[in-house]
Amino acid sequence: MSNQAIGILCGFEAEAAVAHKLTQRVACSGAVEALAFERAEKLVREGAKALVSFGVAGALAPDLGSHSIIVASHVAGKDGQKWPCETELASRLRNAANDALDGGVYGSTVLVPTPEEKKMLHIKTACLIVDMESHVVAEVATKHNLPFAVLRGVSDSVDDSFPDAALNGINPDGTNNMNAVYKSLLRNPLQLPALMKLFKHTGIALKQLDAVVAKL
Repeated sequence: MSNQAIGILCGFEAEAAVAHKLTQRVACSGAVEALAFERAEKLVREGAKALVSFGVAGALAPDLGSHSIIVASHVAGKDGQKWPCETELASRLRNAANDALDGGVYGSTVLVPTPEEKKMLHIKTACLIVDMESHVVAEVATKHNLPFAVLRGVSDSVDDSFPDAALNGINPDGTNNMNAVYKSLLRNPLQLPALMKLFKHTGIALKQLDAVVAKL
């Protein structure tokens, strides 16, 4: 399968900028589940023969940081749902990702922002990371009998809190809304250290993903 046959679903534009180096079939959901379904379906209608969930994610397991890369073995969802990733596509990604970890990804319908919530979700699911797109990719790919895989870096460790300002700063098309970020910081300036740490680690994770894409 050629790279151009792959459709990639991301959450925001910085992830998409990296994904576009692999294929032109890239969509952003803005971390909104309904839009993720809509845009994944559009990728299929436009000819994608496989789907990949791509970008950064929150760590659920300990000892994962911004230099970690995960190629999922499966995607888990609410109510005990579980979708195995397609072996050949996952192996292709894993071969390009040095020291990639193999494990579960939890696709969440809502943000999982606090260390306490992340640790409980890890205990419940044994998943390594959590994001807000992978369950959509799994469900849409399964519906259309297409292979799918997950390639993710880590933006925030299990002990890091995810600040509201970061999620508020994503528009529905995945672009940045800095006005929303500033307003959120004005309401709660104590978010700033966590926000700066998140931006730094997201940048590192995206560089890790960019290196994998270059090998692909």
